[in-house]
Amino acid sequence: MKTKSNYLLLATLIGGILFNLIFWSERLALNLLIYSLFILTITFFNEEVIKTNKLKIYATAHLLAAFLVVINNSDLSLASYYISFVLFVGFSHYQSIRSVWVAFMATALQIIAIPATAFKRLSDLEIGNFKVKPLLRPLKYMILPIIIVFIFIGIYSGANEIFVDHLL
Repeated sequence: MKTKSNYLLLATLIGGILFNLIFWSERLALNLLIYSLFILTITFFNEEVIKTNKLKIYATAHLLAAFLVVINNSDLSLASYYISFVLFVGFSHYQSIRSVWVAFMATALQIIAIPATAFKRLSDLEIGNFKVKPLLRPLKYMILPIIIVFIFIGIYSGANEIFVDHLL
């Protein structure tokens, strides 16, 4: 099966890596504005996203929240930035949403579904006659135990101070 290149996933990965490399130990202000401009640009150049007036309003509100973070840099402006970002993602992926709470749930669904769809796309990938699926099969059986181990490390280190020194 031949898959088309997904420039959105590539742009998000490159944007996230550049964001971390450039602004690793900096305070959140101008870097959030730059990242918001990057995300909005990628969204508006995507042909799959329908550019409705509602999407433009949420994009403008998100950009305004990013400007407020630059101007104020308070906890309230950061919270409004992240809330507007979650709403923008929810309304951009699912245009028929009418409620803010459904947009939050749609974003949560997107966050959960992205690793699964990325793993599925990687398993369907073929480079010439080479298939990636046999390489990913053992990885599938290692991910869940690693997640469970990290959950138990968090539980034990939070429950007793003795485990903090031994586990971490």
